[in-house]
Amino acid sequence: MLHTLVCPHILRSTLTLLNQTTDLPGGDGVALLTASRVLTFGTKRLRLNWDLPLMQVQRVINEDQGTRFVHKVGKDHDKYLVMEDKKSQAWFYDQIAGVVKSFNARRRMDS
Repeated sequence: MLHTLVCPHILRSTLTLLNQTTDLPGGDGVALLTASRVLTFGTKRLRLNWDLPLMQVQRVINEDQGTRFVHKVGKDHDKYLVMEDKKSQAWFYDQIAGVVKSFNARRRMDS
C-alpha cells in the first residue's frame, strides 16, 4: 500500500516534499520534490533511481496509475512515478503544480 509522507521541510525558503512510491524493484521508493528538481530513490539502500531537473520537464501528466514527467528531448527520457493511491497521487500532483509555478516565476524574473 502506498503512503504519502507529508514532510514539508523549509530549506532556504524552498518547500521540499517527499512522497512514497512503489515503482522500485525490491522495495519502496521515495520521490523528492524540490524547488528545482524531482528525484526518486530506494528506501532500502538509499540509492538514487533518477534525478530530473525541472528545466528539462516539458509538462507533467496525471495518469491512471501515477504521474508522468514528459522530458523536453523526447519520450525515451520521460520519467514515471507509480502511485496507486488516488488521494496521494492528487495531493502530490497539486504540490508539483505549485513548485512548477514558482519555478517558472523565478525563471521569468531572472530573464
